[in-house]
Formats: sequence, structure tokens, C-alpha cells
Amino acid sequence: MLTTPNAIYSYGDLYLNFYEAFRRLKPQNRPIREVLVLGLGMGSIPWMLEKKFGRAYNYTCVEVDEVIAGWAMQYTVPELKSPMTIYTAHAVPFVHSCTQRFDLVCVDLFLDEHVPDELDDPDFTAALAGLLNENGLLMWNRLADKGNLIERTEKFYENVFSKTFDDAHVLTFEGNWMLLNKHPEK
Repeated sequence: MLTTPNAIYSYGDLYLNFYEAFRRLKPQNRPIREVLVLGLGMGSIPWMLEKKFGRAYNYTCVEVDEVIAGWAMQYTVPELKSPMTIYTAHAVPFVHSCTQRFDLVCVDLFLDEHVPDELDDPDFTAALAGLLNENGLLMWNRLADKGNLIERTEKFYENVFSKTFDDAHVLTFEGNWMLLNKHPEK
């Protein structure tokens, strides 16, 4: 785990909210081939899916921080068999310009401990929806560990996310909400 004054980059299965979400969602029972990870960090999501859940997928990953992306390529990617393309880019323009479709989209985008305001834009959420294949799954990690973060996440879920996805659902974890575009059983 890499810890900086304002961020924690979990490694492997230490990223408990994604680990628990994947455990509940059972990726091994879903027709997933193409995965988009927005906010690669140290590569915990691909590592976890391959090493802990036995799933090899084709990954497209986006990480804005060149240093963090470099560390992921140096320390995590060599441990994986799954093919992975990593873009050092800002997620918003990437999502708006991407033409590929995905079976699973994982959003883990933070600036220190905050979700950048531009990610709350309904157009960004609609663009994410457009990246999903039919029956695709969107998992969006949001902070909800303090009053203002809880309020912001609730407001985003009610006013944007659930209006974009009719069957939206939330998995709650200590300090985080995992927003899903559909019920976990579907």
C-alpha cells in the first residue's frame, strides 16, 4: 500500500471495498471480457480480479498520474497474464472520446480524498453509460465517510446516477459507497 498525505493507493486485495464488491457480484458468473478501469492507481482492480477471483480479462486502464501509472507498470502489471493497455490521461476527455464498449467499467477517481466536481456532471455519467455493452456492469466507488462527502454522494446518486440507470443500486462499505448501474443479482 502506498500512502501519501492525501491519498491511499491500495495494492492487491487490500482494496477492501472493491474486493467485497467483487465477492458479492461474482465476476466468475458474468460474461465479462473487456474491462475499463478509470483510476488505475497501483493496479489493484486487475490484480484482484486475476489473482483472487481467477479471472483473466482484456483491460483498458486510465491513470492521470504518470508516476503512479509507471509504478503500476513496474510492480503490478508484470505479475499479471491479462492483456492491459494503460493510458496516462484524464478520465473525462477519455470517456467522452472512447469508442470501445466494455462489459465492466470500474470508476475509482479521486483527487486526494475528493471526487472531482466535473465527474458529477450528468453528461459524464451518460458517457459512461454509453461505454457499456448490453448487460454491462458499471461500478463507481465514491467516498462517504464524512458528513459533506455522504451528502454529496447521496445527492449525486439521487439526482444523476439513479436517473441515468433505472435499476441503480448501492453497496455500502465503511467510508465508501459502490454505485452500480443495476442490482447485484442481475
